[in-house]
Amino acid sequence: MDTWTTQKGFPALTVTRTGASTAEVSQRRFLLGPRDESDAHEYTWWVPVSYAAAGADFESEEALAPRAWLEAGQEAAELELEGGGGEEDVFIFNVQVNNHTSKCCSTSLYSQTPAYSKFLAQ
Repeated sequence: MDTWTTQKGFPALTVTRTGASTAEVSQRRFLLGPRDESDAHEYTWWVPVSYAAAGADFESEEALAPRAWLEAGQEAAELELEGGGGEEDVFIFNVQVNNHTSKCCSTSLYSQTPAYSKFLAQ
C-alpha cells in the first residue's frame, strides 16, 4: 500500500494485445507535462487489473474484481485473457476505475485475490 502513499503521482496502464488470448499490461507514471530528468525514482505501484469482454455486465463482480495485480517494481505483466474466443474479441480493462475511488475498489472484491494480503503488507 505504501506505493500509493509514499511516492508522488499515479500510474497509467497500457494494454497491448500479444495473442488471441494474451495481453501485456504495463504501467508508467502519469504526467501531464514533460518528465523531470533530475528525478531518478522508478515509479511503480501495486495496481489491480480487472477486465471483461465487451458486452459483459460491467456491474458484475466478475468484471469488477481484480484478475491480476501489477506489483511495485513490476513494470509489465503478461495476462491470459479469459472469456474471449479469439483475436477479434474486445476486452475492456479496469472497468469503472476512476482514480482508485469507484465502487470497483471495495475491499470485499480485492480481498478475494491472492495478492491482496501481499499488497497490504507493503
